[in-house]
Amino acid sequence: MDVESNVVDIDATSISQVMSNLLDNAIRYYEGTDPITIKGEKLSKAYKVSITGPGRSIIKVERKRIFERLYRTESSKSQAKGGTGLGLAISKEIIERHHGEISLHSDGSTHTFWFTLP
Repeated sequence: MDVESNVVDIDATSISQVMSNLLDNAIRYYEGTDPITIKGEKLSKAYKVSITGPGRSIIKVERKRIFERLYRTESSKSQAKGGTGLGLAISKEIIERHHGEISLHSDGSTHTFWFTLP
């Protein structure tokens, strides 16, 4: 963990749900030997939280759809890992209600799910 302290006006229960969803996915789809890292950083007009970890490659088409309700990547379906395909969609709705942004950056087999809060 590498977290800068900051004060952000949030609904703590909702943001806890986002963190839980992102961490659950990082653990559930973990593959490799690198650690899962959590980072919190102050930006000029927002606070950014990111969770990074190794996992199976996510193709570009799937990266664009991963926050859609009930969408699951082909690799997650074939792994029989459970889940409903709702966690990321719910997280997106929560972050957008907070006037923030949520997204995925993927570089091969390392994935960073991040969100910002004003």
